[in-house]
Amino acid sequence: MSGHHTIWLVGCSHCSELWFTAAGRKTTDCPRCRTTYRTRTLRKFAEGTDRDALVEKRTQILASRSDPRARDQYRATVDDALADYDSLEDAAQSSLIDEAAVLRHIGADDAADLLSANDESTTSSSSSSGMEELESEHTNSFDPLGIPLPVAADSGISRIPPEQDGQTDLSTTVVYRGLQPQMRRWIPSLLEDLLPTLTAAVAQWIVDQDTLTLEDANTEIIATALLDKLDIDPGTVEIDGDRQAPVEVRAWVRDLVAFTVRAVEEDVTINDAPESLTRVGTGRGLLNAGRAALRAGPVALLDVLEVTPQVAATLNEGEWVGTRKETRARSLGALDSLSDALDIQLVFSTPRMESLLVEDHPDWTSRHLSLTEDADTSRPSRTDTDSDEDAALASQAWDIIRNREWSGTGYTRILGNLSAAGATRGDLAADDDVGLSEGSIYAYVQELVDAGFVTIDDTTTPSKVVLTELGASLAGYVDSSGAVQSPVQASLTQSPNRDTRECIPQNRHDRPGDGLAAVGPRTTAAEAFLVDTGDAEEDGYTRFLGRYSGGDVPREIEPGTLHHQLQSARRTEGVTVVEDTNLGEFDDGRVSYLSGGPSFDDDVAVVLEWGNPLATLARLVDSLLGSRAWSKILRRSRLGSELENLWGGADAFDAALADVAKFAAQMGWMSSGEENNYHSYRDRLEGVRCSLLEEVGKFDELEYDERSALTSKLIGLFTTATALYDAAGYDLTVHLRVPDATQLRRDDGRYGRFLGFFRSVVAKQGVYRGPEGVHSIYRMQRERREEKLKSRLGYEIDPGDPRADLTCSWVVAVDDASDDVVDDVEAALTAEDDRVRDRIHDGTEDAAVMDVPVRRGNSVAATREIVEAFAIKKGFGAGARQDLDRLANVVHAALGTSTRGPSPFDVAAAMQALESWDRVDDELSVSALATGIAALPANRLLPSLFEGERPKLAMQKMVKLLLASDTPVSRQELVDVSSENSVDRYLQRLRALDIVERVGRGEYRAYLEPWWTPASDTDEPYNDDHESTIEEVSLDTVQWRDVLYGAADRLDPDLPEDVDAVNVHDPVFWTDTDFETVIEAVPGLAQYEYLLRVYFEGVDEDDAEAAVARIGSPPPGAEPGQQTLSAAVSGD
Repeated sequence: MSGHHTIWLVGCSHCSELWFTAAGRKTTDCPRCRTTYRTRTLRKFAEGTDRDALVEKRTQILASRSDPRARDQYRATVDDALADYDSLEDAAQSSLIDEAAVLRHIGADDAADLLSANDESTTSSSSSSGMEELESEHTNSFDPLGIPLPVAADSGISRIPPEQDGQTDLSTTVVYRGLQPQMRRWIPSLLEDLLPTLTAAVAQWIVDQDTLTLEDANTEIIATALLDKLDIDPGTVEIDGDRQAPVEVRAWVRDLVAFTVRAVEEDVTINDAPESLTRVGTGRGLLNAGRAALRAGPVALLDVLEVTPQVAATLNEGEWVGTRKETRARSLGALDSLSDALDIQLVFSTPRMESLLVEDHPDWTSRHLSLTEDADTSRPSRTDTDSDEDAALASQAWDIIRNREWSGTGYTRILGNLSAAGATRGDLAADDDVGLSEGSIYAYVQELVDAGFVTIDDTTTPSKVVLTELGASLAGYVDSSGAVQSPVQASLTQSPNRDTRECIPQNRHDRPGDGLAAVGPRTTAAEAFLVDTGDAEEDGYTRFLGRYSGGDVPREIEPGTLHHQLQSARRTEGVTVVEDTNLGEFDDGRVSYLSGGPSFDDDVAVVLEWGNPLATLARLVDSLLGSRAWSKILRRSRLGSELENLWGGADAFDAALADVAKFAAQMGWMSSGEENNYHSYRDRLEGVRCSLLEEVGKFDELEYDERSALTSKLIGLFTTATALYDAAGYDLTVHLRVPDATQLRRDDGRYGRFLGFFRSVVAKQGVYRGPEGVHSIYRMQRERREEKLKSRLGYEIDPGDPRADLTCSWVVAVDDASDDVVDDVEAALTAEDDRVRDRIHDGTEDAAVMDVPVRRGNSVAATREIVEAFAIKKGFGAGARQDLDRLANVVHAALGTSTRGPSPFDVAAAMQALESWDRVDDELSVSALATGIAALPANRLLPSLFEGERPKLAMQKMVKLLLASDTPVSRQELVDVSSENSVDRYLQRLRALDIVERVGRGEYRAYLEPWWTPASDTDEPYNDDHESTIEEVSLDTVQWRDVLYGAADRLDPDLPEDVDAVNVHDPVFWTDTDFETVIEAVPGLAQYEYLLRVYFEGVDEDDAEAAVARIGSPPPGAEPGQQTLSAAVSGD
C-alpha cells in the first residue's frame, strides 16, 4: 500500500521499460506492457526521495543502452534462430525455456547479451521440494458500482452450532479460518477484506443523493456530507474520551471517498488503497487512535448506510489457549465493537475452546452466545426436515467423539481418510495422511471393528475396510489429519472429500419468497474454491478438490460436484479449449489440485494454472507423482504389489508385463529392481521427482546442456506419469487454466512458448495398443536415438485401426479468443508431424498415427451434450424433458453472446442446481432450467444485452431475483437488490422484449423464453395483466420485426424519424426490411439482436466437425476409416 516517501526506479523484464514506484507498494504495473509485478521482485536500479535525481538517473540509463532498434533486431534474430533450431528435438525442448542459450549456441552472442540484460523471469520455484518461482502477483481490479451489497442480515455475534446441515449460507461471507487472540493481527486484514463492501456502500450512497455525483473532482464535498451523516463535524473534539479519534476518522472518511471515486473512474486494486483505510482504530493508524475510531469510522459508516456484511471466523484452541487473558479480552472487545454493524458468526474448533471462553470470559459469552457450562449446549442440532434416525445418529456420533480423547490419534486418522469405496489395510498404511505402519493399522482397525465404526468387506482380494453408518457420521467430525472439529468449521477449510455425490439443491417451494437470498456473488462456488489457494507453504502445493472426512455434512460445493463440473468441459480425448471470461487467477499460481480415483469411476483430474513451460511441467509431475497421489490414487491395491495389475493383468498381452512397461510403453526409470515391486518403483519415481524439482529451483545456475537435459527429463517424467495412470486404468484429464490469455497472446515470445508446449509435451502423451503390448507413440514415430530404437519391443500395426490412443486429455480454459487458440493449438500439434521419421512417411517403416482432436468447448453442441448428460444423471430421460435443441437455445440466450457461447462450467453448474426427477409428472422444461440458471452469479445472466457497453450488474441482479422466485416479485424487492434509479433505468429494457411481464400492480415475473418465441407453447403473453405491444402489432405468427417494433415502442413511444427520411412509424418499413436497416434506424434495438437470432434462427452449428491434428502416416493400405476419425472426434 502507499504512504511511503521513498521512490524506487525499477525495470520491466518483459519490455525493458523503466518507471518509478513507491517503495511500499505491494504490486506495480509496467506502464508500457501493463504486466503486474510484486514490487520487491523487480530489479531496482536506484532509490531515493529526490525525484529529480531519479529522473536524471533514468535518463542516463536509457542513454547508455543500445539503439532502440536493437531489441527489434534481437527479436528477429531469435525468431530466425528458433526456426532453424526447431528441427532438432532437443533444441525444440530447450527453446521452450531459454532463448539466450539457443542464441549463444548458434553464435549470436550480442543478441544473447541483450536478452540477458532484460531477461524475462521464467524460473519457477518448487514446492517443498524446491519449486519456487519468480512470478507476477496478479490482482484483479474492482468496480464499487458492480459489487453486490449484503442484504437481509442482522448485526451481532452468534455461534454456528457444530452441526447445521449446510443451513448457514456463507456464500457472501468474509471467512477467517483462524481468528487470532491478538487484536492488531486480524483487524487490518478484516478491514482490507471489507474494503470492497465499504467502497460499494459509499458509491451507492453517492448515486442515491440528488446533490452529489461520483464525477465530482472535489471529493471534499462528498466527504463533508458523509461526515455529517456520521455526526462528526469540525467541533467534535473527542469520541469516548479519545481526542485522536475524531481526527483519524475524518482522515479515514476523506481517504475512503477519494479511493471510491478513483475506483469508479479507473482500474484499481485493493493494493492501491492507502494504509490509513485498514489501520484506523487499531492503535497504529494515522494518530494511533484506539477502538473509538473503529466504532466511529467503519462501524458507524456501515450502520448508517444500512449495510451489514457477514463474517465467519474460527477460534482455534491452539492459538487461544496459553494466551494472556487480557490479550484475549481486547480481541473480544474489538468483536463487540464490530458487532454493531457486522453479522459475526463464530465457530469453535474444539469443545475445549468453547469451555475456555465460558470459564475465563463469562460475561462476554453470556451476552453474545448464551453458553453455559452444561456440556450438552454444544450437542449438534438438526433441522426439522431431518429424520429422527439421522438426528439420533448425529447426536450419538457427537457424544462419542467428544467423550473419547481420540483427536489426532490413529483411530481418527483412519476414519478421516477412508473413502466411500473403502480401502485395504495396505492402502491405509501407504497413505501419508494416516501415517501408520501396516501392523498398527491392523490393531487400530480391529478396535474400530469391535466398536462398530468400520466393517471388513471380505468379498474383495485383499479385503477392504469400510465405514459403517455410525462410522461415517463420526468421520463427519474429523478432518484428514485426524483432528476433531465441528462440521461447520470443516466447511471453512480445505481437504479431500470421500463423496462423489452432487449437491442437493433447495426445493423450489423452499426458496425464500422475498427472493433476497437469491442474489449471489460474482463468483461461482467452484471458481471461489479454486482461486482461494490458501498458504502453499503451510497447506502444500498439491490439494484435493474438497475433503475426504466430510461425512454427511453438506458444504457450499461438494468435491464430487466440483469434479463433475470441471470434467463436463472435456469434450474429447484430445484438447478442448474453453472460453470463460470470468476465469479467475489463483491466489498462488504454484498450487495445483488433484481429484478423482476409484470413487469417481476411475476418472482423475489435475487442475493447474499456466506459468511457463518449465513451471507447468514441474507442477504436473509434482501433482501426479507426489505423495498425495500415491496415497489416494496410485495405491498398491490398484497397481499390485508386483505391478501385476497394470493394463488389466499379466494375461493382457503376449509379452511379459515388465517388458511391456520398460520396452513398449517406455515407462522411465524402471530398472530390474523396480519392474516387479510397487514400493521400489514408487520410491524411485518420487526420488526422481524430488531431484528434478530441486534442479528447477536452480535453473538459472545451470549451463545450456544441463538446462536441455533437465527439460527432457521433466517431459519424460510427465510422459511416464500419464502412461502409469493409463496403465492403472484411469482416465486422466489436465485442466490448464490461462486467465491472462489476452495478455499472453499479445506477447509473441510467451505465446510461442505456450504453443511449443503443446507440440513438444502434449503430442508425446499417446500409446498404441497391440497384441504384443502398449507402445509409446513417440518412440514409435519420432525417436531418433539408435540405442532407444533398438531396445523397443516389437509390434505390428492393425490395418483396421492404426490409430494411437492419448494417455491424457486436456481442457484449456482461456479468458478470451478461444477460436484463435483452437486454431493455433491445432497448428502447433500438426507441426509435430515434421519430426516423424522419414522412413515412416515414405512407407518404408510401419507405425501408428496419432490423431489429436481439438474442439471448442463453448459451442451449442457442447451445451447440448452437457444438458443431456446431467439430465440423464438426474433421471430425466428422453420422455421426461423438453427438446434438447430448445433447452440448449435457452441456455445460449441466457448465458451467451454473439462472439462466444456459454462457459461449459456455468452450464454444468446450472444443471447441477436442478432438482432430480422424483415424480412421474416431473419434466426438465425451460421453466425448470431457468431456476438452475438463476443459481449462477448475477453477472453471468443475459450478457448479450451489454455487447459494446459496460455490463449493468444491477440489471442482472434484478433478472436473477426474478428467475429465482416462484412468486411474483414486487418493485420494492427489485429496488432492494439494486436501487430506485436502476429499476427506473433497466426494467423497461427487460419489459420491452417481454422477458419481464407484469403480473399485477407493481409485480413482475421473468421468462428466459418469452411467449413470442417460435418454440414456446403459447401465442400470447403468459400473464393476462401484461400489456404487450408485440402482441398488438403481430397478426398471426409473430415475426422478428413484430418483436423489434414492439420493443422500440416500449423503449420510446415517440420514435424519431431517421435523418434520411426513413419513417420508422410506416408499417411498410417494418414489413419490407432487414435487421441491419432496422438497427441503423433505431440503434437502441441492437442490444436485442443476439437474442432474436437465437430464438428465430437458432445457434449456428459451428462445431459439426472438430479440427484434428494428425501426426504420422498410416501404413500403406491402412488409412483410418471415417468411423475411426469420428470416434476420435467424439471421444468414444
